[in-house]
Amino acid sequence: MICYSKQLTGTIPKDLSNLNPFQIELEGNKLSKVPAKMCENELWQAGDVADYGCDAILCPAGYYSKYGRQNSTDSACTKCTGDTDITPYMGSFSCDGESDRDESSPKEERDILMEFFGACGGSSWHRRSKWGSAGVHLCDWDGIICTYEKTVQSIHLGANNIVGTPPASLFDLPDLGELWLYSNPITFRFDNIARAKGLYSLRLDSTNLASVSGIGSAPSLEFLDLRFNRLKGRFPKEILSLETLKTLSMGDNFLSGPLPTSDEWARLHFLTELRLGVNKLSGPLPDFAFNVILTYVDISHNDLSGKIPSTFLTKVSSSNKILIDLADNGLSGPIPDQLDKFLTATLFLRNNKIDAVPESLCDDQDDYAWMKGGVSKYGCDAILCPPGTYNDMGRRSVEVVPCTQCMNGPSLYYGQTQCGVRASAATSATNCSLVTVLVLGLAYILQAFS
Repeated sequence: MICYSKQLTGTIPKDLSNLNPFQIELEGNKLSKVPAKMCENELWQAGDVADYGCDAILCPAGYYSKYGRQNSTDSACTKCTGDTDITPYMGSFSCDGESDRDESSPKEERDILMEFFGACGGSSWHRRSKWGSAGVHLCDWDGIICTYEKTVQSIHLGANNIVGTPPASLFDLPDLGELWLYSNPITFRFDNIARAKGLYSLRLDSTNLASVSGIGSAPSLEFLDLRFNRLKGRFPKEILSLETLKTLSMGDNFLSGPLPTSDEWARLHFLTELRLGVNKLSGPLPDFAFNVILTYVDISHNDLSGKIPSTFLTKVSSSNKILIDLADNGLSGPIPDQLDKFLTATLFLRNNKIDAVPESLCDDQDDYAWMKGGVSKYGCDAILCPPGTYNDMGRRSVEVVPCTQCMNGPSLYYGQTQCGVRASAATSATNCSLVTVLVLGLAYILQAFS
């Protein structure tokens, strides 16, 4: 559970200390005390409390950190110097407290937005109602969402025929939390993003983005969507500087080479969703052993090789629902039986070189647990069809489409979508035959009325 606001005052309730494990975000408020018992919960804050004590929850009054708390060795709470205590509350980002932000008046915000409008072809936008209109507050402009104080909180202008380069001054909007410019043919740069202290959601999918240079300076990003762009070459290590990140989506690009190591991924303490499908990534699969709340992993349609590590997601709680999509790679060996610890799981592993499915994964009797209840109906076939059989999905998901015996050549591995050879990642996504699609559709209709 994560709690976040900018209006909280007083003391954190003691009762929260009984929750374990737990994560909470309270920096940037006006809080004066953290109950001592909270600082004894070593599993709190993704294990940071074990390393940094109370500082992992909030820096004390009179101290500051770029995150308002300590979550690594290079983000320690630092004492402010001077004659007066200029950070009277806990969780300050600087020694000026809230005053470290440039307070832009509505007029100044209006100027920033009009600069954006002029630089990016505003007169041709699909949605531009009231932009720049005399006597109309900017909070009433199309795509602008404001705070209670009438300052800009969100810019939602996806698929709006925006062109050119959005000005760096957008990041000077003091309360900007969401910037969604997806599906626009823009040239986006991350200059000045360090000033966007409250920016937590950035959507730049389908914008022809070719570089993320500078993005590592973003201080508070939690949701980052860069899908369907032109990013190529090795995975950009600058992304790993975004220590507040929760969801990272970089699928459908041209990334190649090996993934970062598990030690490097460990810097993203709060990562819960990782989407890297449809790239050209190769080499071994990291075990993400230090990402304790990572529950959604999609690295499908790549060129990964080697075994799925036995320590894969080893520190994720067994009670968390997980989804793992590693389909259409070159992974070999068995599915690790350690995954059986998860009470609820969905695995997509078709078109690899998997040679064993442990029986321990196939004995689930809960109607809605493993493979959305498929394992309770079809056993191991719900995870992967066995060697010598195939299915357009590589597994059995409905009664009327079983794993089918190969007639024109054997399939050598589990989870094949055709016999004889492994389908390539490029073609397997569209491999379903029309007949199978019709049968699947009929099956779902029959189930709906049964």
